[in-house]
Amino acid sequence: MWQRKGIKGIPRIIVLVFASGLITALVLLLMPPTGPDAFETLPAPVAPEENIDLSQTINSENHIAAPKKPPPPSIAAQADLVPLSKVDSLALDQGLLRSAADKMLISNYFSKKYNHDPLLLLGYVDHALETARETGIDPLLLLAIMAIESNFNHTVQSPAGAQGLMQVMTSIHAGKFAPYGGIEAAFLPEANIRVGALIIKQAIALMGSLQGGLRFYVGAANPSVSDGGFVNKVLSEYARQVEMLGGNGLGLLHHAMQQDLARNLPPIPAVQIPEEQTPGPLEPSLKHLPNQLRLPSASTP
Repeated sequence: MWQRKGIKGIPRIIVLVFASGLITALVLLLMPPTGPDAFETLPAPVAPEENIDLSQTINSENHIAAPKKPPPPSIAAQADLVPLSKVDSLALDQGLLRSAADKMLISNYFSKKYNHDPLLLLGYVDHALETARETGIDPLLLLAIMAIESNFNHTVQSPAGAQGLMQVMTSIHAGKFAPYGGIEAAFLPEANIRVGALIIKQAIALMGSLQGGLRFYVGAANPSVSDGGFVNKVLSEYARQVEMLGGNGLGLLHHAMQQDLARNLPPIPAVQIPEEQTPGPLEPSLKHLPNQLRLPSASTP
């Protein structure tokens, strides 16, 4: 009896062993690979492209960020037609405005004085720095001209047709805006600042001094014609910035006074610059005195 039952149980054991082996094999096939060769079959990582535009990044609001704006055309080629040796050294870049802290100091100063967004002013400061590298003209001088001419209002236009931050007479200087798309670009800060810098560089070289260039720029090259205080205001704002950044602003005014005395022009009054710079009262824009610079054809690009 026992033997018969034992013999009948053998096939069952064989079936169970076979079934368990089959299950084990299936489990092993479905398990992820392990061991030193486990990653040999993984695909190689894709190398990033060299020319990927990092500005095309995911944006939580717009999904994809807008492409980076290309830099504006340089004015350097036209500015180089006027050698720096012909430009009054008082107008040349002194290298005072360079660090991020310096840029924030100047932008905050003008922001408080003219009640503008400091980031907006910081953009103008950056454009002035770029233009200084292209023309050699001190960015602080360019900012001073913008402050007095337009109070940093890039959309302002005078009744006479002077436009933008530096109040450029586009009817006279239309050709200079050609690289930027035409006279409509006069209200674009990056174009207006560059064209204005080119004009003031040409005017200073033409007149032989910073003061003479500023008078020419505003249409008062003849000493008998009043500049409405434009030159004094620009030089005072220029000197104030120089002093703020650790330069000799009072010395700059002194040299300017001496040059005007030598040319028998009305003297520039001394300006007391306080140790702690505080925003002064809003200075009116001289929109009624747009620049009337008309250079000889030989010096016009």
